[in-house]
Amino acid sequence: MRFIVGFSKKTHFFARAIMWFTKSQFSHCYIVKECDACESKNVLEANSHGVGMGPYPVFLKEKAIVIEEYVIDHDVEQLNQAWDVICLNRLHRPYSYMQILGDAIVIMLQAITGWSLPNPFSQRKKDVCSELVLGYIRRSKISGFEKLNAGTVSPEDLNKIIKGDEQFTLLE
Repeated sequence: MRFIVGFSKKTHFFARAIMWFTKSQFSHCYIVKECDACESKNVLEANSHGVGMGPYPVFLKEKAIVIEEYVIDHDVEQLNQAWDVICLNRLHRPYSYMQILGDAIVIMLQAITGWSLPNPFSQRKKDVCSELVLGYIRRSKISGFEKLNAGTVSPEDLNKIIKGDEQFTLLE
């Protein structure tokens, strides 16, 4: 069994807006659980339909353009427990459109004023993809992600840390 954190983009308007506002090549991030014994590969993600889990091949058919994926080199038991807890607590939660709007406002205001501001629309009962992935990483007890703010984290923020962390190996 192995777990993967992935970064992708989609071509629809909302995804392009996310990439433009965050100045990122990614519009989306997700977690993959690959089980050799049961011959399955499932994706856990927060998308416009909310938090959901499904087969990886279906995820790819939904026009997800995978850019980078990283295998998590960490205690598999902790990773599996974190997967179960995140699924139990967050599966079927709605998507946080207001948080995305707040992120866009904060990014624009920071560019104009240079001030670091909190997201005024951060919602605890809803998720965005990067918040879900950060929650999974923290629940897995992987160090190095403590400084990130769950309310404003972007896929780009996660990718920057993962790229330089030896607990993650780029999948070729």
